[in-house]
Amino acid sequence: MSDRQSEQGTSANEKRNSGGVLGKLFAGWTFRTSTPSYDVGDELVAYVTGVDGAGPRVRVGDTVLRLTGVDDFSGVDGISSSGVDSPADLLDRKVRLRVDSFDKNSYEGTAELLAVLDESAAGL
Repeated sequence: MSDRQSEQGTSANEKRNSGGVLGKLFAGWTFRTSTPSYDVGDELVAYVTGVDGAGPRVRVGDTVLRLTGVDDFSGVDGISSSGVDSPADLLDRKVRLRVDSFDKNSYEGTAELLAVLDESAAGL
């Protein structure tokens, strides 16, 4: 191998390893996923996107969290002034919740309702 070939090989390897200008520009960037994962105890704010026979559910992308503790609403902040009388009244409401369980393979879990944060958008 000539010196010139050796120099060319080194510079090509350096370019690959550095990622070039775009690699430097996007270093440290991450992209959102359509299936976020949560750990037990994580708290988040989201909208209730559906209510069925199993109760209210929150979807974040393709991740589904079923809300628990919505039968009596005891200990839920903002419930008295929110106009929520049944689980069905939570539809389209912004809520704060805490993850109780989460399966990272199916992207499904349960979460405890902590607070109702807004008024229903249904009346708008």
